[in-house]
Formats: sequence, structure tokens, C-alpha cells
Amino acid sequence: MHSKAPILLCALLACAGGAAVLVMSSRPEHDSTSNAPAVTRDEAAPSLERSPGRDAVEDPGAERSLVEPATAPSPPAVSPGAPPETVLAREVRGDDPESQVISEGPLVNGKREGDWISISPEGTIWSRCTYKNGLLDGHSILWDSEGRLQTDTQYKGGKPDGLAIGWHSNGNKAFEINWVAGVENGPWKQWYDTGQPKDEGTMKAGQPDGKYVFYRADGSIDASRSGVYSNGKKIAELP
Repeated sequence: MHSKAPILLCALLACAGGAAVLVMSSRPEHDSTSNAPAVTRDEAAPSLERSPGRDAVEDPGAERSLVEPATAPSPPAVSPGAPPETVLAREVRGDDPESQVISEGPLVNGKREGDWISISPEGTIWSRCTYKNGLLDGHSILWDSEGRLQTDTQYKGGKPDGLAIGWHSNGNKAFEINWVAGVENGPWKQWYDTGQPKDEGTMKAGQPDGKYVFYRADGSIDASRSGVYSNGKKIAELP
């Protein structure tokens, strides 16, 4: 199975608004409440099975219910040189109070800006996502309901860009993936929850490229899958 990086959808799910009620109040731009920490639902770090050669991005959180982003108020007309209009927005997703997800953060001229947090139905912080001019930009971090870190993904201009790190529910690292403008480029590593390496190699334009090694759970190399790759296809055995 080729399940590409969970961080992309996880962060979007946690940070995207849904069918929402906006309750906004004016506040100074420097109000420190916009920097509150944030979290995820009660679920373990996603599994990352991958087989080189496929370029489809499968939703790692497909079992979650993805909602359409909330429609934010239309940005007001701003006169040149006018100071930005900043309000604190509170978005509520879901009609049932027992399953609602609440997101809070600042809107600047009608667009998300700075830190937004999402609160799970259990009342725990689910995620913290950083925005710039309405787009994810900076770190998007998710935790589970017990406060365990799950993923930390860097974004730029709304796309994963930089290092993404994931952890298993026992605290061991699950993956390290490098992104460039929404595409995997550079070193790719995954680990079993025991801490044993699972696979490692280099990605180029979203495909394995160069030496790529797969490991079994006992630490031995899976020679049938490991090898030298080009554009996602195995072209030679390991030297």
C-alpha cells in the first residue's frame, strides 16, 4: 500500500473550518490569546505503509469525516494605508454539542492570520495551526486527547514545505519526511512503533529515487522491495 504522508490531511483536517457559526469580537492585533497551544482527537499516529512506484496521495485520515472549509466573511474593503482590521473568530463545526469541534483564532481583514486552535468534543486541545494571509504557513501541530504529540508539519503558502515529523502513540518516532511546495523531496524515513527502522531512502518529485531500503519488523532487510529506484521504479538491486 502506498499511503503518502499523513501530515498533509491531518493538519488540514484539524485546521480547516467546517459548516460553522462565526461569533466575532474586535480585539487588538497584539492580543496574546491568539498564541494559545492546540491539539487533536483521540487516535494513534497514522500508519504509513508505502510501496514505491505509485504517486497517488491517499488520505491517511480517511476514516475521519472531512468537512468543507467554512466560508469566512468577505474581506472588507480596505483603504490604502488603513490599519488592518483584526477580530477574534470562533467557529463551531457540528450541530450536536457532544461532537462539536470549536476553532478559535484571529481574522485580519477577513482572512485567518496567526495561531488557530481547535478544541475536541472532549474539551482537549486538538491542533494548533499557523496562518498567513488565509493560508497555512508555519507549523501545524496535532496532539491526541491525552496530550501526546502526533505530528508537526511545516507549511508555506498553504502547502507542506519543510520537515514533517510524526510519532507513534507510545512516543517513538513514526516518520520524518521532507516536503517542497507540497511534494516529497529529500530524505524519507519511517520507523515501526518498536523503534526499528521501517524504510528509508530519498524522494524526488514525490517518487523514490536512488537507494531505497525496506526493513522487516525484526530488523532484517526486505531484499525483494529494496533496491535502486528511478522515478518510482526499481531499476537495480542493492549493491
